[in-house]
Amino acid sequence: MPGRLARHALWNFLGLASPMLMAVAAIPPLIRGLGVERFGVLTLAWTLIGYLSLFDLGLGRALTKLVADGSGTPGTVRTALALLGGLGAAGGLLMAAIANRLTGWLHIPEALQAETVTALYLVAAAIPLVTLTAGWRGVLEARRRFGALGLLRAAMGILMFALPLGALRFSPTLPGMLLALWLARAASLAAHAWLGLA
Repeated sequence: MPGRLARHALWNFLGLASPMLMAVAAIPPLIRGLGVERFGVLTLAWTLIGYLSLFDLGLGRALTKLVADGSGTPGTVRTALALLGGLGAAGGLLMAAIANRLTGWLHIPEALQAETVTALYLVAAAIPLVTLTAGWRGVLEARRRFGALGLLRAAMGILMFALPLGALRFSPTLPGMLLALWLARAASLAAHAWLGLA
């Protein structure tokens, strides 16, 4: 048991430390390539995407409990995932509906407003990905796949910085950065679902 706890702690540490190291390497060139104002909006987008899992309304955790205690049948899991997808879609539509107003509320410079609105649409499109990933994470936690989850968390954290850094060479704009982040979230969902179905 102590050995298992130590392994779980190590995977958690890896999942937290790797993105921090990647951030240290990626942030200075991103600031230089995007400029301070665009980077500020990118930071806001990172923050929004980080909090989007709130749209799952705790269903991911409930799914963990149901699967872990054996009462979560395949039908229950499918229903929960469908609900999570629906909640994510509703959250995405809400975000898209207020995207134009949000740029005004945040006092985005006029020269960046069009880019910011497009970027917010991509944030909106990421919400269903985030909520569905939360559901699959719940399934994996119930099955005690903590090593795989630690690796996924580390990979996701690295991609959240590495993909925008790579996109900087081709499209140093906010939509280019947010498309990179959307791709990272899509890859994360695919990996969680693949492991959950295995």
